Amino acid sequence: MNESICRILEWDSEFFDRKIASFTSPRLTVLELGEALDWCGQNAVDCLYYLADSGDIECCNAAERKGFLLADIRITLERSVTSYKSPFSVEDRRILRHAREGDLGGLRLIAGESHTDSRFYADSQFSREKCSALYKVWIEKSCRGYADAVLVAESAGKVAGYVSCHLKEASVGQIGLAGIDKGFRGRGYGTLLVHEALDWFAGRSISKVSVVTQGRNIKAQRLYEQCGFFTSAVQIWFHRWFTQKH
Repeated sequence: MNESICRILEWDSEFFDRKIASFTSPRLTVLELGEALDWCGQNAVDCLYYLADSGDIECCNAAERKGFLLADIRITLERSVTSYKSPFSVEDRRILRHAREGDLGGLRLIAGESHTDSRFYADSQFSREKCSALYKVWIEKSCRGYADAVLVAESAGKVAGYVSCHLKEASVGQIGLAGIDKGFRGRGYGTLLVHEALDWFAGRSISKVSVVTQGRNIKAQRLYEQCGFFTSAVQIWFHRWFTQKH
């Protein structure tokens, strides 16, 4: 097999204490799928991720026949921020700022309970404790340089929510993690934070911003649509396990 078809994911493997690999392309032949499974057996892989194009019905069906299980429907949304202007007043935005080191404890708590619609939680082979820890680590790394900015909303001295911002290739930005403390949900903080992120991107000559969410996360999709995003891609996450959890 052409080994470039699959690669070992070192970080995922170390974090979950399972040997994890992924395909490097969304479009594969049925023959390549079979060869990849043989490669995983030879390399003692525990789990193989496959992000498939939802329009490639033949390959999706082949993956299911080969024992892959659907873990998530990946929705990508995007919008232009050319000539963007925030709909919120200066007064509304006074509660918004960049994250500080002293926020990390609160941010980790929010992250640990805000991403339960993700594919990791949907896969029973991953413990919920590990899934929660994954997002706690993710937001901490984001504050320490993985993201280009982490914006927070503060209410009565407490962090109510966050959004992380990433500068990608020229003139393209991406919203990474977004989470709201469960005590502040339904009060408009998510909308305020998304628009603040759009304003941050627009101030850096970004023309287009994208964000990824889950097919099962209807609330997030509605939030982004209300903020001017539209769906640009639909993909399917499959997981293929070769060992049972220990």
